[in-house]
Amino acid sequence: MFKLKYTLVALMLMISACAGGQKNLAIDVVKKDEVKEVYDPFETTNRRIYKFNYYVDQYVLIPVTTTYEEVAPEPVKKGVSNFLSNIGEISTFINSGLQLKPEATGVTAGRFVINTTLGILGFVDVASGFGLPKYKEDFGQTLAYYGANEGPYLILPVLGPSNLRDLGGLGVDTYTFNQIDPLGFDDHEARNYIYNAVKGIDARSKVPIGYYESGSPFEYDLLRRFYTDSRKIKSGSFKDKDND
Repeated sequence: MFKLKYTLVALMLMISACAGGQKNLAIDVVKKDEVKEVYDPFETTNRRIYKFNYYVDQYVLIPVTTTYEEVAPEPVKKGVSNFLSNIGEISTFINSGLQLKPEATGVTAGRFVINTTLGILGFVDVASGFGLPKYKEDFGQTLAYYGANEGPYLILPVLGPSNLRDLGGLGVDTYTFNQIDPLGFDDHEARNYIYNAVKGIDARSKVPIGYYESGSPFEYDLLRRFYTDSRKIKSGSFKDKDND
């Protein structure tokens, strides 16, 4: 669901383009050979999980998120989002280092130190005001950096689009985060549940569209293509076939 934040936003923009006079855009995209080139051997199961995610989103996530949006003051929501983003710098720092990216590693370390101290544990994003850009790296990208194939496309329950490589990367990132334990989960198990619940609500609150709201009969196909290409771009392995 966290990754769905980006894929659904992009999907919404693609469908909006269709409504703006390019009505056959979605159909043309799906007809292209590269759409079918995404390795999706579990498509039948993936589509069932996609539908399951729709029900979870419709009857659990959206009601909870809507309540959060209505009740929480804007400064609180912004602070929570900043705090979660700051905690995420830990994973980015580690994976930037593993990918031998000194600039991203150094900037990420600087952002974390500045926001954790001057930004009151990260609730205020002071570092961006200092001109330090935010990077985003995960172990799935690290695996791609060292040549690991993406493997079959997957739809994860609740979490949304992924592939075998990114699923493995998510496992490693989660394990590493738990080992570092910056929020003291070992001593306070309830914090773990609260953290993940708040993280999920924050992520879902930033998605302006839900499952099956794109208006396209090819939503699954478009989302699969976009996710695959976006991950290739992030990992630096994307190649424009028209320019080969």
